[in-house]
Amino acid sequence: MLARIWYDGLPGFRRKPVPQKLIQISRIALMFPFYCMLYIIAPNSPTGKLMRKPLLKFLIHASSYLSFLCKYSQIKCLFDFLAFVSTRKPLEVQIMVITVVSFIMQLIKIYSISTYLEQFNHLSHNSY
Repeated sequence: MLARIWYDGLPGFRRKPVPQKLIQISRIALMFPFYCMLYIIAPNSPTGKLMRKPLLKFLIHASSYLSFLCKYSQIKCLFDFLAFVSTRKPLEVQIMVITVVSFIMQLIKIYSISTYLEQFNHLSHNSY
């Protein structure tokens, strides 16, 4: 009975071989931002209703927590890098900063993050 409730929404999941289960779990885990946005936009859609199932809730929450830990470790590495830079000579610091800034600018150009940042900046100035 509990297994039927837990796997509700993923028909045949228990009977699939382990590699297929891992592929399906990975697909759900990697697409969690899209599933969350879809649920915010249309909670009564078929995918939105599927998001209310226990296994999918667990996978989405686990994926969210894992992405938080990845972002946290990235920020920690950045602070460690900044501490490392502060112990270097000024010329070395300038070269490192120019390298990092050029890399970030390249990412912004490739992924057009600038439009996203403009939208976010616009939203942060609204007063409620």
